[in-house]
Amino acid sequence: MVFEEEGWVKLLYRVWGWVMVVIVGVGMMSMVCVPANGAVICVPGDASTIQAGIDLAVDGDTVRIGSGVWRGDGNRDIDVKGKQIVIESEYGPESCIIDIQGSSSDLHTGFYFISNETELTILSGITITNGSGHLVDSIVHGGAVYIDNATPSIHNCLFVNNHLPQNTPGKGGAIYVFHGSLQITACEFIDNSCKLSGGAMHLMNASAQISECLFLRNSSQSSSGAIYAIQPDDIKILASHFEGNSAISGGAAKLLGDGILIDNCCFASNHSIEGGGALYLMSEGMPKINIISNSCFIINSTDELFGGALFAENYIVTNSMFIKNSGYTGGAVDLIGSSAVHNCLFDSNHSKKGAPVDIATSDSDVMRIVFSTFVNNRSDSGKSGGIRIRQMFSEIEITNCIFRNNYPSQIEPSSGDPDELPDVTYCNVEGGYRGYRNIDVDPLFCSDGPDRFFLSQIASGQSQDSPCLNKGNTDASLACVPESDPPICMDAFTTRTDRITDAGTVDMGFHYSPDWTGSTITGVRLWMPETVYHPGDPCACKVFVYNRDEQPLDGHALFVVLDILGVYYFAPSFTEYDSYLDDYSSFPVGRTEISVIPEFVWPTGAGSFSGAMFYAAMLDPTLTQVVGNWDWFQFGWGE
Repeated sequence: MVFEEEGWVKLLYRVWGWVMVVIVGVGMMSMVCVPANGAVICVPGDASTIQAGIDLAVDGDTVRIGSGVWRGDGNRDIDVKGKQIVIESEYGPESCIIDIQGSSSDLHTGFYFISNETELTILSGITITNGSGHLVDSIVHGGAVYIDNATPSIHNCLFVNNHLPQNTPGKGGAIYVFHGSLQITACEFIDNSCKLSGGAMHLMNASAQISECLFLRNSSQSSSGAIYAIQPDDIKILASHFEGNSAISGGAAKLLGDGILIDNCCFASNHSIEGGGALYLMSEGMPKINIISNSCFIINSTDELFGGALFAENYIVTNSMFIKNSGYTGGAVDLIGSSAVHNCLFDSNHSKKGAPVDIATSDSDVMRIVFSTFVNNRSDSGKSGGIRIRQMFSEIEITNCIFRNNYPSQIEPSSGDPDELPDVTYCNVEGGYRGYRNIDVDPLFCSDGPDRFFLSQIASGQSQDSPCLNKGNTDASLACVPESDPPICMDAFTTRTDRITDAGTVDMGFHYSPDWTGSTITGVRLWMPETVYHPGDPCACKVFVYNRDEQPLDGHALFVVLDILGVYYFAPSFTEYDSYLDDYSSFPVGRTEISVIPEFVWPTGAGSFSGAMFYAAMLDPTLTQVVGNWDWFQFGWGE
């Protein structure tokens, strides 16, 4: 059974009637603003509209906008006119809202940066909503911000419900950049959309650094639910979260070019129709390095073609996790060209055809898969549950990896021809595999939670040593990623629960960062010890709550649902009444482990079922918003 996000979302709306609450006002509030040596222009006060305030400003000035909802002429289609100024709210984006009031028949955007504005032109602390874009050559661009040959900076802004007309070709539901550059930090993009490409953002021949941003439920009818970039001049996406975005291809992002860095990001529950459930990445063959590092991919999916989480050409993927992604070919990852997978974890991914990891090379390509762990992955096609070599015309090297409990097999070529098998060495492969220093033995993963892939080691408190200790190939070209800056090497990572790094001969399999605390995101993870139960079997479901804030989350609620053939039972009593676990209302910083149904015993005579599901989410104190991600776990029982 393949999980469908839509049903879960409908359930949440049914239980609480969740809607996004947009704070609107009926007028603009006045504020007290005392200019400092003429450097601060207050709106209202010194000027009646935002445009009038900008018209008064000179380089170095600040235009400070008061609280309220700003509408009408002068407060939309705002031309910054090349001025190096700061445009900011007084009290933050929640209090300062620009309501563009655009529609498919009445096009408007928020701001124009079209006169060579520099990074010293700053937009800060504003909410921009209901933009419909700017028409250029029969295509609508940029629902909230339009940038052409400019390099402004945007900080701490909210872009909410900007929608380009669905009956007109459109690019960049919130932001469009052409031949410019963008520095954007600590911004949120929520429920923006367009017809063509970039539900939240479209970059054309542009560079960008996107840091600490949230992209939630953005969509496109074609390419990239959140970020689309074509022929970029270097793109960096750092410490950002993408959840619930959707498109035909590239559910969260579609990037066509080179010089791409995606680091410390999380992609959760993004979806595409035709490839790249989270990311669709194509190289143009330029001599620039493309890297994905320190990132997580959770419950992303695609209906057809390639890569439930990731489709990529000529990319290095390092220090990342792929968990519960699903797709047609390459349930987690589909890689082509000269690519590398270095120190990655693939857990519980699902593929309809092919394998959870599907790879293909051409004549001149070199592909490496090293220091990675493949466990509990599944393919419905009868092909490998671990890695499938879809096409091999050059060198493919697999070394220092662990393959366990992948169905129906661990590694295989799509042709079944043993002459097309890749070079596999220094690996622990269930069922055995030809090649130098390969073994077939239980790796002794030592933890029972979602972060269960540390290796058992006497030195870190376990009763025995994993057979994977000190069994890897320490060749410098494998133990490090020299393309990264600085180079990433395994001696800086650990397989030990006490977090002491891997010194000496390197261990097989995935290595955690020493400061790993269980998740890269705030939210929840579910875990059960088995996937199939029989009448009389005891079972227990655990919820791991991760708080990545700097202080406890007070007044929150934990929501857990058991779904049996479309009938929902709610914790803690698991009746059909809506409820939540109000015993857990404060979550400390770090990880909290909660047993939801300790030692529940399945009843006899229950029949035989599969595809039963647990769902879990953490709610904010108003019970109107999911905090971070939600999670699910599929299991079954039978006579």
